[in-house]
Amino acid sequence: MFHSSSGLEIENGELGRLEKLEKLEKLNRLNWKAQINFEAYGTRIGVRSNCAETIENLQKIMPTILPSGWKEIENSATDYIFSLIHQKNKTKKDVFYKNGELLLEGFS
Repeated sequence: MFHSSSGLEIENGELGRLEKLEKLEKLNRLNWKAQINFEAYGTRIGVRSNCAETIENLQKIMPTILPSGWKEIENSATDYIFSLIHQKNKTKKDVFYKNGELLLEGFS
């Protein structure tokens, strides 16, 4: 059991969930240049980036990498949101998140 500064009692499992939500909220405040949402097998997925060219390139290859029956959907609530942060300064590493959790760092 954890006691927050506001006096709330938080179970250990809930603490991890709250930390993830905080990370996702921070990501949500970034200046995203482009996003695409699609549905496949009933799962709604969003991919966003601070680099519009990245999303444009993804849109071009989506028909070849997604399963048949997928469809692009309007900007709406998604089950999963993937966030790609492209660093213009090459001394920093590009990063890729899923629902606020870091998946990859330092790829191009």
